[in-house]
Amino acid sequence: MGDYIDAAKSNWILGFDGKSLSSPTADLWRVKKDGGAFDAAAGATISPRAVVKAVKNTLNYVAAEHATLFGA
Repeated sequence: MGDYIDAAKSNWILGFDGKSLSSPTADLWRVKKDGGAFDAAAGATISPRAVVKAVKNTLNYVAAEHATLFGA
């Protein structure tokens, strides 16, 4: 558990490289087992689901607070 986000143990986390709120579309911000765009290791979906949700929530937050975070 947690090895997904450790790049030294797995390249899974690199699947987020180049992603944005529009790519993939909002409906695909889920693991493939749930009809989304992100892989999950065989038999394990709880951690990948949580990470996908956290990354999407972070992207939403940054989009909503962009001016506050980065200035005008």
